[in-house]
Amino acid sequence: MRSKSNRDAIGAIIEVHQVDGQIQTGFRTCRPSLGSGGSRTVFFGLGNQEAISHVAIEWPSGRRMLMEDLAIDQYHLIDEQVQQTIELGRNH
Repeated sequence: MRSKSNRDAIGAIIEVHQVDGQIQTGFRTCRPSLGSGGSRTVFFGLGNQEAISHVAIEWPSGRRMLMEDLAIDQYHLIDEQVQQTIELGRNH
């Protein structure tokens, strides 16, 4: 995630709205990991879901972003400044 608010989007709140109505919420934090800083990736487990309804992000700046038609089983780079997402490849 890239952010206008701070370089690493720390404090961003991400909601994945599933087609079955369930909502998963993730938070971009700076939790440390073994040997270095925290991962910049926020993961969501969808189980046997074949699609999602949409993703909503509240950035630390207060800006809100809604994205639809995102592919599942992909890594996405989401940029607050240009309000777009880039698919980075499949999650294996």
